[in-house]
Amino acid sequence: MVERADLIIVNESEYDLLPQLRDAKLVAITYGSRGSGLYEYGREVAFAEALPRRPVSTVGAGDAFCAALTIALAVGYSRQRSLAVANAVGAEAVMDPNAQPEFHRLEHYLQSTTTTETTT
Repeated sequence: MVERADLIIVNESEYDLLPQLRDAKLVAITYGSRGSGLYEYGREVAFAEALPRRPVSTVGAGDAFCAALTIALAVGYSRQRSLAVANAVGAEAVMDPNAQPEFHRLEHYLQSTTTTETTT
C-alpha cells in the first residue's frame, strides 16, 4: 500500500512505528506544537512551524489538517504553502470545543499565512 499511495499523513509516533514510510512517495508528519513536515522518499522537502495555541480540544484537528493539506496540494499550491495552510486550519480546529467546527474557505487561510517558498 505504501508504494501505491500518493500521500500518507501520520503523526510522529506513527512514523516511528512504521519504518516502511521512509520509502514512501510523500509523507506528511505532524509534530503537534512543533509543526509539521513533508518528506519525499525519506528526505524533508518542506517544514512549517505550528501556530502557537492553547488547545481547547484536539478532537477533529487531525482531520482538519488532513483535509486542508490534501485540498491545498490538489489545487496546486506549493508543498510549503500547503503545509502552512494545513497547520493554520489545524490550529483553528483546536480552538473550538466542537468536534466539527465551522471553518472559513481555504482562501482565508491562504491569506492569513505567510511563508517563504524555499522548498518544493
